[in-house]
Amino acid sequence: MRVYFESYGCTQNLGEGHALERGAAEAGHAVVHDPAQADVAVLVSCGVIAATEARMARRWRALSAQVPHVVLTGCLVPLRSSALTGPGLERTHLLPIRDQPRLPELLDRLGPAPSAAGASVPEPPALAAEVILAQGCTSGCAYCFSRLARGPLSSVPAPGVLAGVRSAVARGAREVRLSALDTAAWGERTDRTASGSPTSCGPSRGSKGSSRCGSG
Repeated sequence: MRVYFESYGCTQNLGEGHALERGAAEAGHAVVHDPAQADVAVLVSCGVIAATEARMARRWRALSAQVPHVVLTGCLVPLRSSALTGPGLERTHLLPIRDQPRLPELLDRLGPAPSAAGASVPEPPALAAEVILAQGCTSGCAYCFSRLARGPLSSVPAPGVLAGVRSAVARGAREVRLSALDTAAWGERTDRTASGSPTSCGPSRGSKGSSRCGSG
């Protein structure tokens, strides 16, 4: 399948969108950068306020009118998917945030991957890359929509974070953004290992140049 990606919202959403692109390419699907060339459009949505939710609904309608299939993920799924109305709904596939690693399976069900010669690899970020620290949040802020969309806190163990950082550096990133709804809560509700916190962000052994990490 030829797959087009659009991501909106916070750094975590952008990082998840990049991860979805890489997963689709590694599964043999072609990542395209023009929706007119796509069999499937993947929309990583944001729904932090009503105006943003309305904007996402408009963008979904535009994509569903142009692309045979739309995969909707991000904060609109599943809590506010009722905001989607229109003739494209029967060709829209909802992918909850925590099910995003299953995107290649969904694409395989929609159609075969192109040959290896026809598959494209997404362009890596020129300077920066996002690494996800955790899903969800420990707080109960009444005004916050994202905590409901992402659920309770689940931290990525330290080895997984370090692997993500090293992978980003290997792809050419010189800035790594450690992202979560609440970066200060990282490490809670996970199986901690003897490695503890990821105190060294790179560069990985054998890489050239230097890298830096930031959280947000």
